[in-house]
Amino acid sequence: MTGDAKPACVCSFAFWAALSAACACGDPQAPMRTGLLRPIVADMAIIAKSLSGIVAGSHAQEELDAAKYFADTKVRKIPVSQRASLVVRWNRVARDLVKKHAAVPLIASRVYALLSVTQADALCVVEELQGRPRMDRTQTAQSRDSAVGSFDQKVISTASRTVLAHLYPEDSEYLASVQDETVSGFDESGEAVGREVARQVIQRAKSDGHDLSWSGVAPKGSGVWSSWLGQPPLLPAWQSVRPWVLRDAKQVLLPPPPRIDSLEFTAALAEVRRISDTRTTEQRRIAEYWADAAGTYTPPGRWNEIAEAMILEHHFNRRESARVFALLNIAMMDAGIAAWYNKYHYWLARPSQMDPAITLPIGLPNFPAYPSGHAAFSGAAAAVLSEVFPQEAAALQAMAEEAAASRVYGGIHYRFDGEQGLVLGRRIATVVSEWEASR
Repeated sequence: MTGDAKPACVCSFAFWAALSAACACGDPQAPMRTGLLRPIVADMAIIAKSLSGIVAGSHAQEELDAAKYFADTKVRKIPVSQRASLVVRWNRVARDLVKKHAAVPLIASRVYALLSVTQADALCVVEELQGRPRMDRTQTAQSRDSAVGSFDQKVISTASRTVLAHLYPEDSEYLASVQDETVSGFDESGEAVGREVARQVIQRAKSDGHDLSWSGVAPKGSGVWSSWLGQPPLLPAWQSVRPWVLRDAKQVLLPPPPRIDSLEFTAALAEVRRISDTRTTEQRRIAEYWADAAGTYTPPGRWNEIAEAMILEHHFNRRESARVFALLNIAMMDAGIAAWYNKYHYWLARPSQMDPAITLPIGLPNFPAYPSGHAAFSGAAAAVLSEVFPQEAAALQAMAEEAAASRVYGGIHYRFDGEQGLVLGRRIATVVSEWEASR
């Protein structure tokens, strides 16, 4: 697509929904319906030990035994929409908190990843406990169903509430009220399992390097990015955050951007200026639609919203939903880490710094240009979701490409920023796929 050309499709949510319906009329591949085979962080031995003191001499043992033995019967009786509801509900809560606290995209990606890993691990643990031999067959069908529903719902909600309360302690009261709305009754064993799963994820989070400070010195020179705000760059130490599947941020090192004295760079800068001078209403709309700055769900949150729509459309249950969110958010958090390593490896100036006549209909981020973070998040997200929902792959990839192009329309990125951001994101999605297959 040329710099001035209107995109072949406007991949807004409405477009995706329409294309999705069109694809469904043909002969699409079935979505990949499965959950994670084993926990990502949680240690079953520690969880079993934490339960041992609770179940002795209490009704919790009966509840736990019922949950273990009658899981399959219960799952078949729960309407499909309700099976996914708790996982989706807490994902929405996380998006609202990200918006409320005006989290930047990197911080938001960590919030979504920690919640999703907690939920996926919680459901893996529930499945492991349910797979053990039952100890008591005397309960009625009604009491068995009640115990199962109470147990797994309490595990999911307690784990979700606990990890989000760690991230947003000032919202603990609100999170407790959400749990009261989503789960009724008291289940001591479910509370214990949920708390322990969350504790283990939180323990990892405390040492993941998210709070490291940066002691580096920004380089200077022609074509080198500098803060237009006169403030320190945004989170340069994020490249040192512990990834989920990458060895480290350097695993995906992109080729250098074009030299500023090259014809390629000159043409890329001229394209941004040309769009700035002739920006159409549609290009402006696309730039604003995908902007997703602080005070929104952010780009990772938008892709969570897209994932939710597909989860509900394809009637995924809780376990399947948790897997989608976990893989999606692991990939996007790692994409952010790798993108930030590349940004502060190359320190490329923004287009408007190279040509002050370029106008900006959206905010100018306070960090280097290359590669585009939006494109990295979107490339990773679209690739992960395409693997789960192959019949939606064309629409998802078009959305990712439009997200990348939107930054050119906004005057804040060169075309090659977006192209290489998509490459980075897709490479990380491949690593995530290989990591999952190896587990």
